[in-house]
Amino acid sequence: MLALLTECTVLMLKLLCEMYSIQRITYNEFISFTENKLQFLLENLNNFATEAERNNALDILGRCDSLISKNENGISYPSFRTNINIVQ
Repeated sequence: MLALLTECTVLMLKLLCEMYSIQRITYNEFISFTENKLQFLLENLNNFATEAERNNALDILGRCDSLISKNENGISYPSFRTNINIVQ
């Protein structure tokens, strides 16, 4: 069950990145919608069945990191970037 939740989380994060990229949601909404999902994904990277799925999760974490880094405007955001580097 946890593996399915992690796969679903990756799909939701992809959707949120796309929605933000095409300006369907604001930066603040993007942060709000992704905060718990990013933390959950980081905590469960070992629950993917294959290395390809894990790499896909790391890719979406990197994409979220890129969007957050590019758009930070003094908004405090939990630092998951350090954790990404640790697990890679």
